[in-house]
Amino acid sequence: MGCLPNSGGCERQRTEPFVQHLNAIEHTSYRHEACLDLVIRNRPQPEVLYVEPSTAQRMVIERKTLVWPIDYAERHQADHFLANRIMDELRELTADAPYRLTLQSGISIDRQELYDVAQEIITQVTAHIADLRPGDVIGSVRSDLPWEFYLDVSGERSDVSPQKGLIVRWPQNSAESLLNPNRLPTRLASEIIKCFQSCARKFTEYTDDRRVLLLDQCGEMKYLGLWWWERVLTSISPPQEISELWLAIYDWLTDREEGWIFQKLYPPA
Repeated sequence: MGCLPNSGGCERQRTEPFVQHLNAIEHTSYRHEACLDLVIRNRPQPEVLYVEPSTAQRMVIERKTLVWPIDYAERHQADHFLANRIMDELRELTADAPYRLTLQSGISIDRQELYDVAQEIITQVTAHIADLRPGDVIGSVRSDLPWEFYLDVSGERSDVSPQKGLIVRWPQNSAESLLNPNRLPTRLASEIIKCFQSCARKFTEYTDDRRVLLLDQCGEMKYLGLWWWERVLTSISPPQEISELWLAIYDWLTDREEGWIFQKLYPPA
């Protein structure tokens, strides 16, 4: 389950990896010049300005986060609330061996309901963990509240994960409602259009410059990439104020290293 990026302040820390990528593949030397939306506050501005010294070419970047479902952030916080409650109570009990707990994301956003769910899991695990053997599962008896607790003997824990103790995981939710890019949920299509229009307003006074919209996807649409976007953009075209559209994904590059992956969505390569 991917976590939402922080926002606020200068976005240079999030645009810098993209510009480094751009400099590497284009053999350019773009350098940070200003955080425009912090310097110019009396009208809409893109977030960051970069300049290529050898050509004096300017590039403005606006970074936007697209989230689906719309309430993903609230659900995400609720998932962490539940996981933290369980881990705090079971930390000592699970310290001697590798254990895994799988939970369904978005069980509830009501804190009292989540507290009750946590207590059910804590009670069941505490009562049965002493008899747990490899291959055994402690789980929910309720079909509407699936969870499983078991010894994690798969050997699949990465070197950066603790080799003993409890790890909580949420199986990736299906993005079935998004798979047909020609029939998007109305609310999602509206959010994409809103994102494009907001960015276009910020680019209006930079028509002579390179204008990049950098999209950071979260939630169930995180891994919808180039194929999906190519089809979406046939029905929802970026306004002319946006000269380039790029996708930014923060993910595992190798078994041990995380980093940014960038894909150019528009114009087509």
